[in-house]
Amino acid sequence: CIRDRSGPGRHQLAPGMTVTGRYLRALALLAAIALLSSCATNSYRPGTACTTAGFSITDNFEGARRGQCRVLSDDQVAIEITPESSGYINDSPWYAFKVEPNGADIARITVRYFGGHHRYWPKISGDGLTWYAMEDRYVRAADDRLTADIVVPLDGKPVWVSAHELITTGIYDAWGKKLARTSGFSPEVLGSSKGGLPIHVFDTNDAGRELLFLVGRQHPPEVSGAFAFFAFAETILGDGELAQRFRERFRIVAIPLLNPDGVVAGNWRHNLGHTDLNRDWGLFEQPETALIGKLLNRFDAEGSKIRMFIDFHSTRKNTFYT
Repeated sequence: CIRDRSGPGRHQLAPGMTVTGRYLRALALLAAIALLSSCATNSYRPGTACTTAGFSITDNFEGARRGQCRVLSDDQVAIEITPESSGYINDSPWYAFKVEPNGADIARITVRYFGGHHRYWPKISGDGLTWYAMEDRYVRAADDRLTADIVVPLDGKPVWVSAHELITTGIYDAWGKKLARTSGFSPEVLGSSKGGLPIHVFDTNDAGRELLFLVGRQHPPEVSGAFAFFAFAETILGDGELAQRFRERFRIVAIPLLNPDGVVAGNWRHNLGHTDLNRDWGLFEQPETALIGKLLNRFDAEGSKIRMFIDFHSTRKNTFYT
């Protein structure tokens, strides 16, 4: 909120006018109430539609993260993007919101980052499924990357804006069903996340004793890792001759989405237990990684050996850590 910086004692009284200390205190109290009321009507918490005279910005969908939103003018707002947990967290500032027009031709959005920097070029969508990178002329980041200004053209229809394409639990479910139809391998429920969401696994052959173990999406913003997982799994579980020969020897265990809660919440990094799941291996203190621990114990008891483990992530360049 814009506050009056003049301070007490700087307002000029008309000649001959006198006021008492009590009267001044009453005026100060009324001014404070008016100021707070003004703030309340122009600032919107996460989960509440942020409404200007020309459009609204909502965050009522899977993967959304808009943060506190403040109306600056009829066609401009400022939003605050903060991580899900206090303390150190990787600089992966996820944002996703929907702009719903109400007469405005454009929406000007200033994104302010706390605990991170502007990293992901915004993508836009008219349906939440098909995405395009925004044109350069509509995006400008500050030199320190602590803020970014985004101009969203509006054509009377809602527009989604997101750090990356929204690959949500519904898309994973649809992909799993499609893969089951084309490959014959159906996803099974391995267990539940901390928030009670199902975690699915594909398992090609319980009798196999040599394993290829695949895991994806521990970190919600790492969407390109999800695309790589999809393509890899579709190929190795497909009906190609090489894939079939591979499966004659190797059992494939594939978990596409290990952190569904983080994906749904639009988290930068963590699960609902405020934990980076990739740092919980060996400890297995979180429900999601505990499922992995149980699998490993079962593999040991069966006499199985993991010949290769691939964990699909994303980083600033294409790389394969071995």
